[in-house]
Amino acid sequence: MTMQTLATAEQRAAAHQLLELIGGSWAMQAIGVAARLGLADHVASGVTQVVNLAKVCDCDADALHRLLRGLAALGVLGLDGHGQCRLTTTGDLLRRDAALGLSSHAQWWSQQALGVWSDLMGSVRTATDFHSLLLAAGFSVRHVLLAGARFQ
Repeated sequence: MTMQTLATAEQRAAAHQLLELIGGSWAMQAIGVAARLGLADHVASGVTQVVNLAKVCDCDADALHRLLRGLAALGVLGLDGHGQCRLTTTGDLLRRDAALGLSSHAQWWSQQALGVWSDLMGSVRTATDFHSLLLAAGFSVRHVLLAGARFQ
């Protein structure tokens, strides 16, 4: 019987990085939902209490609080122990009027593009390229061209 050695600091760091990458889809979905709800716009306008955000977003307060905790863990916003939110520099980019606004981008990726990536296994096995998948899923040529510029 061989004795297994403890993981090195480098192995633990690599495992942490891989776990973050594996769980990336929840982050994309959380950010996309935040964008669709307009959370950054509401917080920027002064609606910072979870209960009040739930009202203006027509959401369940407890469920929204869970989402906000996830967004806080991602660094998108700050959330104190009293249910008070504040935007971070990252979260500020989700405002619809932000100079470098990414709200539409977050919404698009979390709603439409996720379906295309869900069949990556089929694409790899059949050699169907990403652009063909986008077109088959009903995306416009503009979206296909934008995706090509980002992923080639």
